[in-house]
Amino acid sequence: MDIEKIKEILPHRAPFLFLDKVLALKDNKVIALKQVSYNEWFFVGHFPNFPIMPGVLMLEAMAQASGILIYQTLNMEEKALIPLFLGVEKARFRKMVKPGDT
Repeated sequence: MDIEKIKEILPHRAPFLFLDKVLALKDNKVIALKQVSYNEWFFVGHFPNFPIMPGVLMLEAMAQASGILIYQTLNMEEKALIPLFLGVEKARFRKMVKPGDT
């Protein structure tokens, strides 16, 4: 799924859209991609001389991917309802996301 289709489904827009492509969507699982460039706004202050993507934005990207999964799973062609992400009980980050990562 390309960015244009993602934008048809999600209400998010730049600079707060954190998906570039959905690579796989089946069996209640989604695999999405974000190409993290050196020019991302959040790298300016997080952290100077050691830019990493804030964990809360990694969670936001996962939430947006979940929104795509919900839309497809529930076959929500009509936008009568907008699913809302309410929280995370437990999360662990395996590595830092740095400029140039996907």
